[in-house]
Amino acid sequence: MISSGMSMGKVLLMWGLTLVALMVWAWFTLNWAGLVLELEDARTWPTVQGTVTDQRITEVIGANGRRSYRPEVRYSYVARDGQLRVGYRVHRGIEPDKSRSWAQARLSGFPVGKSVPVYVDPGDPGVSLLEPGIGADEWREACLLVALGLVVVAMLANALHLVRRRGRGYVAGVRIIPGPPVWCRQESCGALAGSLYAGAVVAVVVGALAHVLDGGSVLWVLGTLAAGLGVAVPVWLVQRALPDRPASGDLVLDYDKEVVVTPKVFESESRTVPMAEVVDLVILAVTRGSGRSRTTTQQVHLVLSDGGEREVGPIAMGFSSVGTAREFAKWLAGELALEPG
Repeated sequence: MISSGMSMGKVLLMWGLTLVALMVWAWFTLNWAGLVLELEDARTWPTVQGTVTDQRITEVIGANGRRSYRPEVRYSYVARDGQLRVGYRVHRGIEPDKSRSWAQARLSGFPVGKSVPVYVDPGDPGVSLLEPGIGADEWREACLLVALGLVVVAMLANALHLVRRRGRGYVAGVRIIPGPPVWCRQESCGALAGSLYAGAVVAVVVGALAHVLDGGSVLWVLGTLAAGLGVAVPVWLVQRALPDRPASGDLVLDYDKEVVVTPKVFESESRTVPMAEVVDLVILAVTRGSGRSRTTTQQVHLVLSDGGEREVGPIAMGFSSVGTAREFAKWLAGELALEPG
């Protein structure tokens, strides 16, 4: 259990990452919206009759060696300028490369010799297509944008919570719940941010399923949003409705019983210690792991004495920096009428 009570530098870093994620999401969303406007604009193009003259499936080998298949259609039409022209574009939007069976199904609607309506760009008779408007792949992209939008909203809620943890009701990023008894809780993120993260995970899964199952429609987009909010909102409401009680990871100060209940963290079990036995506090740096996974925790420990020698007792709270550990130790010492060691 390491407190996420961060220094101002780390809070600013978190805000920076959140704003970058927001800008990237906004950029992709605006590009998608621009494409959709173009696709819908094609519905207003004048139409002429054309004829499918050829169709084929082209095999595409990706950089990773994966094979995919692209359907290609050729059609001819006489534009309004009287010239015979050849078109290749079926849809103006995203034309992905998928399986051979998908490509065959795509071409089944355009047999050679079939007469088809051709939408011609009024500003350029050489530009044409057979299917105007938003296609299934644009809707699938929208599913992922909705899911990633929920992730960004969760990041924003978490960043706001980090700012809140530096204000009233928090010490060194630790939430002080008045009780009685008083208990100290470390939160990785706020209830709202946690609920949104849970909903975002579900939305990402649904958005990925839309790609896997070729589920391209506005219903999939609405389903992605509904799935995300359908998890986030109930989780948040339940958290708000349930009574707040001390958990195993909380430090509890019970002034009526004059005891301190230490949290169950790392290898330490929870202990109930009489306040009279707590004579000091000490901060110990504990390193775990190795290599890149190596982390150092600044642990605030109780120093106990039962009429004899002093001994370092159980951990009261763990922090990621010395500064926050000292800040919390100073507050705890004041609550127990001690001077931190």
